[in-house]
Amino acid sequence: MTIMDEKFGAELMNSKGKFFKFDSDECMMNYLKENRQLTIASYLVTNYTQTGVLIDATKAYFVHGGDVDSPMGGQLASFNNKQDAEKFQQEKKADLLTWTQLQSIDF
Repeated sequence: MTIMDEKFGAELMNSKGKFFKFDSDECMMNYLKENRQLTIASYLVTNYTQTGVLIDATKAYFVHGGDVDSPMGGQLASFNNKQDAEKFQQEKKADLLTWTQLQSIDF
């Protein structure tokens, strides 16, 4: 898949080394929920403050809701740094989530 906005995007790598690319974090999360049988080796998301830079999703901070304008309408952005995420969260009047919390959100 071609990533339309380089502030967003996500990738999964399965246990066989095959990559799956997504236009947004919420698309990856929906794919994971629909394909629970997959064995995933890595979860990567784009760091909103570093265009095109992928980070470990399990260690990322996510800003969800409010005025976040993501490509697929899920209102979700990811950050490598908690301070950047908190600043964005306040600007967008949104929620700050961890990877574990993100897994319980329906998009």
